Amino acid sequence: MSSMAARALSATSDLSLPVETSAEESPRSLGSARLAAGGNPGQGDALSVLRQKLSAQAPARHAPAPLSTTLEPLDAALRGGLPRGKLVEIAGGAGKLAFTLLALAAATQRGELCAFIDVEDALDVQTAERVGVDLHQLLWVRPRTGDRESSETDRAAVGKSAAANEATTASPEDRVSDGLKALDLLLSAGGFGLVVLYLGGAATRNKQAARACASSAAWSRVLGRAEKANTALLLVSDEAVSGSFAVATLRCASGEAIWQRVPGGRWLLHSQRTAIEVTRSRLSAPGDSIALRMLR
Repeated sequence: MSSMAARALSATSDLSLPVETSAEESPRSLGSARLAAGGNPGQGDALSVLRQKLSAQAPARHAPAPLSTTLEPLDAALRGGLPRGKLVEIAGGAGKLAFTLLALAAATQRGELCAFIDVEDALDVQTAERVGVDLHQLLWVRPRTGDRESSETDRAAVGKSAAANEATTASPEDRVSDGLKALDLLLSAGGFGLVVLYLGGAATRNKQAARACASSAAWSRVLGRAEKANTALLLVSDEAVSGSFAVATLRCASGEAIWQRVPGGRWLLHSQRTAIEVTRSRLSAPGDSIALRMLR
């Protein structure tokens, strides 16, 4: 090696960055320790030591607090609530929508901006408001849940038959696909604390819809954006469809119906007991069960 190249290498190895070091961790002592460990006193080794120093001095990153569901046993099972940047799926029978509205009410009342992607057109605004959802903090997305249908006037004007109009209704796979696209767009926009994708039975109604829900590429992209946006995701369906992409899977099981006598000798369905069980979880041990009473 020429003397000029040797001087250039020496200058590169002696470069210093403004990193605070104590008397015990001076550059000389770090170099001695590196040589004692058998390392080469070259540029790569020096950068490795500096990276370790900078990592140790960097402030710790704290994950944002989960979103409480207000159901203390369930929050405990989920380590504080719905985790931000992660997906939780709830499946099963009666109680899914009631639980979803409770979670939305808790989030919107804390000032979180939320979104409800309604693939099955299941949301009743009056019920949501009665439960406590702040509608000013909620974006309701309805992807092709009947917008292709013509009005009665339009049908009369063009002379369409009922069968022809039926054919223009969006198929389950179209609605599921649009729901996933809407989810992708909302997470890309950012700013949401909680986003709900309500699939209901659309995800399992035919093979094409099920295939769209099983796309690993779609879920990987969605979860990457959710983590970047610190958004909690709640997927609601009749059957679990997200597999291992969800950090926790909950299942609703319908229980006893509670009837109330009304004037005239009739009986009115007042409420229904529902049990929510954690069937699969990477947050804690599965098997926790929470008994709820859902008003009708």
